[in-house]
Amino acid sequence: MDDLNAIVRINISNHDYLPKVDKSLKDLSRKMQLKGFRQGKVPVGVVRKMHGDAVLADELNRILQEEMNKFLSEEKIEILGSPIPKTDETKQKLDVKQPNDYEFVFEIGLAPIFDVGFLDSKTTVIRYDIEVPENVVDDEIENIRLKAGEVEEVNEIEYKDVVTFKLFELDENGEVKEGGIEHEAVLSLDQFKDEKVAEKIEGMALNATHDLNVKTAFGDNTHHVAHHVLDIKDEELEQVNDMFRIEPVSIKRTVKADLNQDLYDKVYGKDVVTTAEEFRTRMEEETKKYFDQQSDNRLDRDIMDQLLEATEISLPDEFLKRWILETNEKPVTPEQVEEEYEQVAKSIRWDLLVSKVSKDAELEVSNDDIEEETKKSILSYIGQGAQYFDQQQLRAWSLNLMKDENHVKQTYERVMSSKLFKHIKETVTIADQSIALDEFSKLNQQT
Repeated sequence: MDDLNAIVRINISNHDYLPKVDKSLKDLSRKMQLKGFRQGKVPVGVVRKMHGDAVLADELNRILQEEMNKFLSEEKIEILGSPIPKTDETKQKLDVKQPNDYEFVFEIGLAPIFDVGFLDSKTTVIRYDIEVPENVVDDEIENIRLKAGEVEEVNEIEYKDVVTFKLFELDENGEVKEGGIEHEAVLSLDQFKDEKVAEKIEGMALNATHDLNVKTAFGDNTHHVAHHVLDIKDEELEQVNDMFRIEPVSIKRTVKADLNQDLYDKVYGKDVVTTAEEFRTRMEEETKKYFDQQSDNRLDRDIMDQLLEATEISLPDEFLKRWILETNEKPVTPEQVEEEYEQVAKSIRWDLLVSKVSKDAELEVSNDDIEEETKKSILSYIGQGAQYFDQQQLRAWSLNLMKDENHVKQTYERVMSSKLFKHIKETVTIADQSIALDEFSKLNQQT
């Protein structure tokens, strides 16, 4: 049809399918259970009458798949999506009693041929060197102290406390309603969206009481009020009075751990860090490492966008839209396909670029690469516990994960992506540019 679209016609004669259809029907007759016949003794003619057309359809589909794959492989044709039957030419009545010859017609979308002119030293991509302010390190240290802290019972509510409240439904006279809702809920102060109510609750003493409108105190989130505050169904909330009395019966506060050797050992292992200065230096290094990773992620994204923008890749758009419409797991409308197609097309173009660049650069992912990446994922998952893991255990765990095809596929794609970006970064010019953290955050929000 053109450089991006083609028609494939597959002719199947009755000699191609009849022997296998007959064999399948005989096999079925030996396994079939049918009232009036002993198992294995159902006549083939009866089976043919009952299931012949279905068996014929299965055999034709098998032949079509084999022939299509063989044709594409022998002709070295790369396609996008999968072949779509042309319904106006392919609709045929299948009848096992009349073994005709058949012709099936398919539309295919062809992978485009294109050049990548982006990959040379004249191309410059900016890598942002994020300046991390002191307060970010301070906050991270405070978070670690909080995580390592101990929970204590206290007598007065402060902002970050976790409080168990008793809630009592009130009647029209402001008294506890007889037979009304009485429930205990664990809440924090930030869940109270009514600022006046929050101000009243902050500073409340243990076993003090306060009356509030439960339907407005938590904002307009009626589901939260019903399920998490009162433990009732959403539809039951309308029958409940607005006013409730709350009473804190337990106030728990996490007291931050002191900056001492116990904390250093808990975070980094025994005697790895021994002073507050060393601890802060470690935290600065780790915080910088985290933001360097954010910068690298941004660099990869910018490389992807610039590469896509600089490379003209035409697609069989109308074919792909029909393919999405006909093969999507969940039913979609033409309007939905049209709305989301730009992102789908971008993803397809990027996959084509990855394939071409990795092939041109002879990038490969070995089984050893997949195993090493799997080990890294395991160590990242277990975190601090990694220091207690020996290499034999680690390898056994990684090999067990590699039995999962989905894991191998995802890991392969991750490793190939890493190798691809490494290759591109070595080919183009990377220019470092300092940027304040808040400016970097704004940049990421804008694009």
